[in-house]
Amino acid sequence: MKAKYAECSTQDNPVIYVETNYGGKTVSYNVNINEVDPNNASRLEMFALCSYADDVGIGDDSTFGTYKTLCSYMEMANHNGFVFQVSCKVTYYILQYFVLWQRFSRS
Repeated sequence: MKAKYAECSTQDNPVIYVETNYGGKTVSYNVNINEVDPNNASRLEMFALCSYADDVGIGDDSTFGTYKTLCSYMEMANHNGFVFQVSCKVTYYILQYFVLWQRFSRS
């Protein structure tokens, strides 16, 4: 997936243009960040939200980006048997705590 600001995006109403290539077919979506509910977000919406968070400096400051960290946490939780059917919602909350921990540990 690739993300960039959509042409209709503004500072008050950020919209992220996401392009995917599933099954050899390129599809694009505009995701309004103000309308994304992390509690019920799809993976595509979480990708857009994490991309936005990285751009405005509220992501996790990792080398590969907040979305990659989110996916890694989901895979680890599932692999270790801590959570069955790991969802973006569960992992988003784990990521929030991780980001807060990072910020406070730097202070």
